[in-house]
Amino acid sequence: MILNKTKNKYKIQTTMELILILSLVAIVAIVSVSLYLSSIHNTKVGTLNDIISAQASSSNTLILKLSSILPAGAQIKNINFTGVPSGTSISVSLENQTPVYSNGYPEYSFSVDGLPEPLTYYNVTSLTYEANGRTIVVPTITGEPIAIGETSLYSSNSNSFPQPASIPSGVLYYVPITITNTQNISTSKPFQQMIQVQETQFSNYIAYNGNMANFEFFTQRGQVLPAWIESNTSGNLIIWVKIPGIPAKHSETIYLGFASKTTNLLSSSGTSGIGEAPQLSCPNPDNTANCPTYAQYDDGASVFTNYWNFAGTTISSAWTQVVPSGTTITQNNGITITTSSSSTYGGLILTNGFTGTQIFEGDVTAVSGVVAGLALQTGNSASSGGYDFNYWGGSVAYGSMSGGMNGNNNPNLQISTGIMGGVWLSSSSQVWYKNYVATSGSQTAYTLPSTVYPSIGIYYSSASTSITFQWVRTRAYPPNGVMPSVSFGQIQSS
Repeated sequence: MILNKTKNKYKIQTTMELILILSLVAIVAIVSVSLYLSSIHNTKVGTLNDIISAQASSSNTLILKLSSILPAGAQIKNINFTGVPSGTSISVSLENQTPVYSNGYPEYSFSVDGLPEPLTYYNVTSLTYEANGRTIVVPTITGEPIAIGETSLYSSNSNSFPQPASIPSGVLYYVPITITNTQNISTSKPFQQMIQVQETQFSNYIAYNGNMANFEFFTQRGQVLPAWIESNTSGNLIIWVKIPGIPAKHSETIYLGFASKTTNLLSSSGTSGIGEAPQLSCPNPDNTANCPTYAQYDDGASVFTNYWNFAGTTISSAWTQVVPSGTTITQNNGITITTSSSSTYGGLILTNGFTGTQIFEGDVTAVSGVVAGLALQTGNSASSGGYDFNYWGGSVAYGSMSGGMNGNNNPNLQISTGIMGGVWLSSSSQVWYKNYVATSGSQTAYTLPSTVYPSIGIYYSSASTSITFQWVRTRAYPPNGVMPSVSFGQIQSS
């Protein structure tokens, strides 16, 4: 009897201990599962500085390196971008993969198709992945901008620049250049960016004398960008580079590459090396009429939206000539328009004109007389809709002497030689430039036509007047009239 009671007591005790152990196991399991599920929900990927780098091959395979680790077995399903050009479709395909670890950081690879070449920056804004059958969306990844085609970063003092994935043949050294659009709207695509290079800053690497240049600009993938040297004044080079465009409030990195100082990269192709203004190839750029090498390395047509260097002696049919009695128009490696005292106007008007907002500019190398220069017409003849050269479409005239146009005057910007230009923005709003210094003007008599016709010539003459242009062009109007800023990194060895 006593033995049975002891046995029963032992069974009860054993059962209670078993229940307690099972309960503890269950509690631990529940806590573990809860913590694990919580870790899935609370995992943050790519917070402020967690996107370490993005490295890509020419096949658009992007390797995204993070400082956070996704849950074990997590599979990336989708990555969202901003800054994508309107109308561009993106297809993101990701393999079922576990990360490859590099220096302790997880790396995930995926391919991106449908983006234009050459590629600009695209911000990653969110990432979706699956873990244990659950779909997790990590919102608002606000890291450094990532470019498809970008390689790992290097640091130079306090600045970091993406290293180029490829470097053009012959380039021994390069300098990263950051171009920043500070405005709330994007640049045009493409966009002509002014870059000023001080030869003294790169004296150990750069060589340029008009007949040779050992430098060129290129993208992260090693693609040479069309570039055009406008002038060289006391070692300050003004260069225009055609870039793909920059989104609002964004930066883009390109590279200035240097070959050996005996390598000539001057070229008129626009696809290799670098070009220059037509007169810079002449032994004496102040006397181009008989220059045998005029425009030898001129690639301006590859850089600007429209471009004419007036090479040779035949005026292009793109221009309508307005030659009243007493006016002469002569092309000979540049174009000169002259009127006698009996004439009041004469010049060239672009026959087909252009639409959209573009700056019309020209390089005046000589001017004398009363009022001459360039302007924007509302028609393509000497008298279109009642507007003739005296009124010049209501746009501003430039001259080396005081005075203005007959009829509706805008501010008269006097200039002897240099770069002059203007843009018709909207309705009667206009902006005019004298060596890139802007002056606003308005013309209530005329509104912005659907097609704008650039013009060069003599607008008013009570005495003999003459003007000579070396070249004229149209280029993109910068966002809100503000040219993106430029900053140089440090010299890197290829």
